[in-house]
Amino acid sequence: WVIVVGVKANIKFGFFAKMHNSNEKKKSVDYLRKQSRRNYLAKRKDDKIAELEDDIRDDEYLFEAEELTEKEREEREYKKRLLSIVKEHDKAKELENIQRYKMPEDRGKNSKNDYVEVDKTESVPFSEQKKWEAERIASAMYSVGAKNVPKSKDEQEYELLIDSEIEFKPKL
Repeated sequence: WVIVVGVKANIKFGFFAKMHNSNEKKKSVDYLRKQSRRNYLAKRKDDKIAELEDDIRDDEYLFEAEELTEKEREEREYKKRLLSIVKEHDKAKELENIQRYKMPEDRGKNSKNDYVEVDKTESVPFSEQKKWEAERIASAMYSVGAKNVPKSKDEQEYELLIDSEIEFKPKL
């Protein structure tokens, strides 16, 4: 027999007590195991990335003045390449969420909504339409020549002369 102590334990005990057959209990345990594994792997990934960054930083700090062997240089480059690949992968995951549909994960009824508004301008009503109209207007605009090109030293700068400033002399 197991003695159940505490609020969490009572909740879990009540959760399992409501299940009548062992098949339901097994399914719920499997589900909880999967959720626990997912949470663990997400945390472990972050820990391993931090560990790799620290390892690279320590390696560069401790051995910056010393000459490294070929194997040590290859290992250092391998770690740097691995870290850059992991960071690129994370950036790609973020970009994937921007303008694509993402299948929702099964987290139950009481899970918080993971929806994140990517662009603050998109939270305004009709923002997609306004964006489309702005693109159409920009493509329809016609511009000639360069904008804000600095004048070369060879060019002389002339001022605009206005008729009121010009003095006319009478003919003799």
